[in-house]
Amino acid sequence: EALGDVDEALDFLDFYAREEGRLQNNDKNLISRGVVAVISPWNFPLAIPCGMVSAPLVAGNTVILKSAEQTPLVAQKMVDLFHEAGVPKEALIHLPGMGEVVGEALVINPQTAGIVFTGSRAVGTKIYQKAGQRMVKNNVFDKTFPVKVITEMGGKNAIIVTANAELDETVSGILYSSFAHAGQKCSAASRILVDEQVIGRLKERLGEACRDMEVGEAYRFSTTLNPVISLEDKERLRRQSKEISQEVEKVGGEIVIDRTHEDLPGHAVGPMVVELPRKRALNPDSFAMRELFGPIIHLIPFTGLQEALKIFNGTEYALTGGVFSQSQDDIDTVTQQMKSGNVYVNRTITGARVAVEPFGGFKFSGTGPKAGGISYLGGFHIFNEELIDEKNHNLDEEEEGSSYKFDLSFSSKSSMIPFNRRKEIFINGLSDLEKGIESLFGGIFAKPREVLKGLKLWAKNEVEDRAHQNRKIPGQLSYNDLSLKESSIVVLGLSERPAISTLVFTLMAIYKGVGVTVLTRGRKSFSFWEMVCSIFRQAGLPKDLFDVYLTTEGLMLESFQNKNCRSFFIDANLEKTQELLSYVHKSDSVSGEYMKNFFTPFDAPPTDNFDRYFEQLSFVRAFAINIMRHGAPMELEGENER
Repeated sequence: EALGDVDEALDFLDFYAREEGRLQNNDKNLISRGVVAVISPWNFPLAIPCGMVSAPLVAGNTVILKSAEQTPLVAQKMVDLFHEAGVPKEALIHLPGMGEVVGEALVINPQTAGIVFTGSRAVGTKIYQKAGQRMVKNNVFDKTFPVKVITEMGGKNAIIVTANAELDETVSGILYSSFAHAGQKCSAASRILVDEQVIGRLKERLGEACRDMEVGEAYRFSTTLNPVISLEDKERLRRQSKEISQEVEKVGGEIVIDRTHEDLPGHAVGPMVVELPRKRALNPDSFAMRELFGPIIHLIPFTGLQEALKIFNGTEYALTGGVFSQSQDDIDTVTQQMKSGNVYVNRTITGARVAVEPFGGFKFSGTGPKAGGISYLGGFHIFNEELIDEKNHNLDEEEEGSSYKFDLSFSSKSSMIPFNRRKEIFINGLSDLEKGIESLFGGIFAKPREVLKGLKLWAKNEVEDRAHQNRKIPGQLSYNDLSLKESSIVVLGLSERPAISTLVFTLMAIYKGVGVTVLTRGRKSFSFWEMVCSIFRQAGLPKDLFDVYLTTEGLMLESFQNKNCRSFFIDANLEKTQELLSYVHKSDSVSGEYMKNFFTPFDAPPTDNFDRYFEQLSFVRAFAINIMRHGAPMELEGENER
């Protein structure tokens, strides 16, 4: 693990430097955000902080690193090497200390323009709420924008084992996925979902393997399971293992093996494997739903793949997951529906490699973008271009609005349109929108027309299967999949005429088949969006995919509380944007299945970077498919073209 820690740090440095060069070549308007605070974890004390620090640095920001309390010396050595390599000491500062003191000060400081955090969900969501309500001014470039918060907060990761899985390969994959680094990885497998036809055989093999596992000091070459980080964590895991045993006695199941209370050196804790009934596995009070961060796993039987998927997707996290199967049909069925930022087939589910398997999840596993992926550096940049329709981007005069209680638009089975038909509707709608550009934008229409033409050309060249190949390695297919999408977005149209970025975001949602609800507070804004809606309705877009309302302030604010809607685009001036961000983050920005996403014209991508807008409406999954061993076929249909 220590060798891998160094290797990954080197990979981050190489990849981000090359990516920044690519970005700068493609867009000369890139600027930095300002001061970025990095709050790093202890479990990979070099690789993770190296990636978190090097990305904002290479993008031109200054960085203050608050290293983990357990591993400040490794972080200091890394910072010394950065300085030795030429990074100015005033551009990279190491500020070790307690999280509740140093971390808190960095999060609330009004000069902090961005925060990158890896750690627990409890801390990550607090950071998101505190920092997400602020806007910051970059005096160097005279730009004001929302504080950027990037979090990675762990997972309750699962492996699905189908009835025809190759069990020797499966057991080997489980052992490393669950017990490497004593399970102290946010990507570690802690739930093994097993077809009831084979759970008996798997349980027997897994129990024997855990019984023979060498647990002890990390420096001994014979050791398989190393110590946990502290005495406090050792005592916590032993306490939890007793409570897990009590849970099994109460609800049924089986303790397959429990070595947590063996007399072992230092902070070492032995493995524990527990079988739990499927009904209990989805209970929020069960330990099968909690992130334990140690060598404890739950086996959960299932009958049928849909039940497996229900259990797999039933937690608040969506970080990593895997499937072991020799059936291509079974692999296709589960991978199409697995809500997991990283998906692995017939291989371990940890050890994501930079540029090969970009790392990061959604739900309460994090905000994205994926570390080690082509979108990561975009989070540390602002695009230095003026609002295209700035003269008309004035706050609309607010009216009382209608008190009609509307339902948000959601993509549903009734509104699902085949891709080719949806593409036809979209292109026809864009053509009609372009014809009416003069009346929509009141004479300032040269740039909007150019953007619409570019978007139409982009759509014509698009294909349904949205995936891009990651770096190739022998024996594996590696690609990012963008087929999982938002079901609903809300656009707060509070300006007389929207910024072009707002329009592009909305149009991209229409293209993807996402439900769009535009909420306005003034007559001019309502008229603009009602005309856009009418154009796409006439082109054939179903009514339940796009709607516009002139509503009351209370009902507009109430929309933030909808637990099924994740993404909001706030089209307003700086003062109103700040007011709304402050309101929602102080009230409830982390409720429901997903943390809320907020987009504004002040930190939007360039209006001709349509791929970035497309990705922001997707739940990006990085696939890693083993094609060399027993499980998957040597060639997967359609994959070899990627």
